[in-house]
Amino acid sequence: AGWVWINGFHLGRYDSAGPQYTLYLPGALLKEKDNELILLDLRPEEDRQTVELVSEPAIEGEGEELK
Repeated sequence: AGWVWINGFHLGRYDSAGPQYTLYLPGALLKEKDNELILLDLRPEEDRQTVELVSEPAIEGEGEELK
């Protein structure tokens, strides 16, 4: 569980318990280069040390089951 900021804008909260596994990042928040991503992870898990940018949201109960 934790919070995410991009270039000083709070994107939202996340939790590995779901049901939401993605946060929406409006393109207008991104700069051409030197974007700053801040993660405050309150329960760090060694096997989850990545950030992935995807084109479709991952929400439990929609489409394929998530692992």
